[in-house]
Amino acid sequence: MATPEVGSDGHMNLREHKEAGAAVRDLAASGALDKCTSLDLEYGGGVGDATLALVGDHGGQLRSLNLNACQDYTDEGLLSIARGCTSLTNLSLYWNVKITDESVSQAPVAPAGPGRARKCRRIASCASRLSP
Repeated sequence: MATPEVGSDGHMNLREHKEAGAAVRDLAASGALDKCTSLDLEYGGGVGDATLALVGDHGGQLRSLNLNACQDYTDEGLLSIARGCTSLTNLSLYWNVKITDESVSQAPVAPAGPGRARKCRRIASCASRLSP
């Protein structure tokens, strides 16, 4: 499988990719994930806690992350995102039955000016949209 590339706009579309988890590993190994600002993993195969740990480790530039219908990650993976993706402003988590309110409440923060931070502007989870 060829290593996917991040678009010139910083977007990586792995939606419905059967081996999205492996593609994220390739992106991390090549350094491309460090430059990604938007990552769409909706319905991606193999997106588990190890994949989200890589996203957390290399996703400091991410502003948007779509994890809709990724069923293989748990609170552990989401907490990796919360710790590492500090620029995230949009997070979508629909259709995952393994995560709990505990990890969702730890949603990443995005810089909001000198010395201040705010939570994601939009967290989409289950059938509701949460806006701080």
